[in-house]
Amino acid sequence: SSLLIPDNVINVLRRIVPNTGFIRLNYSEWKEGITENKNRQVCHISIDNGTDLWFEPTEGKYPDYTKVIPLSFTCTCRIQRKLLLRSLERMSFLCADSRIIRVEMTENKINLCSKNMDSETEQTETLPCDYKSQPMSFGLSITNVMPVLSSFNCKDVIIQSTGSIRHAFVITPDNQTETET
Repeated sequence: SSLLIPDNVINVLRRIVPNTGFIRLNYSEWKEGITENKNRQVCHISIDNGTDLWFEPTEGKYPDYTKVIPLSFTCTCRIQRKLLLRSLERMSFLCADSRIIRVEMTENKINLCSKNMDSETEQTETLPCDYKSQPMSFGLSITNVMPVLSSFNCKDVIIQSTGSIRHAFVITPDNQTETET
């Protein structure tokens, strides 16, 4: 069976879990005192630090994610997370209107381009990376990507795509954590 967890619960977990470790999710049909309707479904999340969170799951069925998230990728690029994040931070000032950065990936490099339509200025940066697939370009939303990159605690990130300009995914490499020096 599947369970839809509301966004506000995910946001609370995002703030709590990185500092506490693992969570345990329990599902039950009813918990006394949580809701007035005894026919409602209620979920309980128990966090390692002793925090308990009760919530009602979102009603409905989870959409078929394979229609928007592919099962396999044809293009994979590995790049230093901090290098990419700092570059996007610099470029974000110039593209304040659209918040979109143009990304062009070619062998072992990523070209980033931001434009300010009002002042007709353009900023480009080229970053080294590990990329061996066909050249590809797409738009990247700074509003969406910068918080994701900031939340990761790893040295490198992987940008994956099916080659379509519609989808690019940023993930962390398996079992990699960043060590600050």
